[in-house]
Amino acid sequence: MSEFPITCLRWKPHNKTILLCVTADGLIYEIHSSSGKILQKLEEKNNPLMCVDYSNDGSLFANR
Repeated sequence: MSEFPITCLRWKPHNKTILLCVTADGLIYEIHSSSGKILQKLEEKNNPLMCVDYSNDGSLFANR
C-alpha cells in the first residue's frame, strides 16, 4: 500500500465486499474486504487523487 494518505473510499454497488480507495500519491486500489486481497492496482502518475466513485451499476469508476 501507499505511504501517502487514503483520500477516499467507496463500496462497490451491489457487492459490498469490494472496496475502492484512492491515495494522495495517485494510486487506485480495488480490494476484497474480507480477504484483504488487492484485486486491482492502478496508478495516475503525478496526479494526487482526492475522490472516487463507481457508476450506479458498479461496472465503471471515475476519480478526480
